[in-house]
Amino acid sequence: MATVADLSDLRVVGAIDEAQIGQVEPDQTVEIRVDTYPERFFSGRVARIAPLGVEESNVVTFDVEIIIEDENASLLRSGMSADLTIITGRQEGILVPLTAVHSEDGQRFVVLASGESRQIRTGSTDGRQLVVLRGLSEGDEVSTANTAAPERTERRERPAGFMPGPGGGGGPR
Repeated sequence: MATVADLSDLRVVGAIDEAQIGQVEPDQTVEIRVDTYPERFFSGRVARIAPLGVEESNVVTFDVEIIIEDENASLLRSGMSADLTIITGRQEGILVPLTAVHSEDGQRFVVLASGESRQIRTGSTDGRQLVVLRGLSEGDEVSTANTAAPERTERRERPAGFMPGPGGGGGPR
């Protein structure tokens, strides 16, 4: 007895929370990460969004099918668990750790390594880092709340409003 599988058309099915599903659309870019290759992202795109949600423990999720389009997709195996990041927009700016940003009277500030407090204008966040649109330059060193050493800023394009999927929320099929 043998099982035959077509691995030339790998897909990932992930579960997206109902609060975030409104931002997901077909053809959006997806970054796929698997435990086997922790430093590597595989590229894909949203192919289909289930019209019917599934309720489990009072949480409604929707299945989202991702087509893997990466040239190295042959490294993936059916059954691997995957973490998905669906790119819902892009925003360019300086990335700083969220712990470096402080709010006061509706304004946001960072403290530079020199001790200077600087007002900033911010953009999107992924829950760990925040995009600074104005007020910092690449190479500025900011102090964070949970490290003694300052962190050097760098200019990068960051997904705006990107949505990390739940851990183990999907895998190549």
